[in-house]
Amino acid sequence: PLPQNGELLTYTDVYALPPEFDVVKLTLGIVQLEGGLRMTGQLRIDQPKIGMKVRGEVEVVRQDEYTKRYGMVFYPG
Repeated sequence: PLPQNGELLTYTDVYALPPEFDVVKLTLGIVQLEGGLRMTGQLRIDQPKIGMKVRGEVEVVRQDEYTKRYGMVFYPG
């Protein structure tokens, strides 16, 4: 299994999303997990700061009528 804890290396806000997204803005970050692996995921953090500790969870990040798509979602650690 992947480690859950890590450090936020960088992030960006994405505003030009496809119509199937139900949000106006999506915040994505690159996190270095314990052990050195780097992973991109959604951030559910109100005011992200580079260098902050985060923890990740695998969650449904998008779904339509028949399909659920899973991805990594990071929260304050």
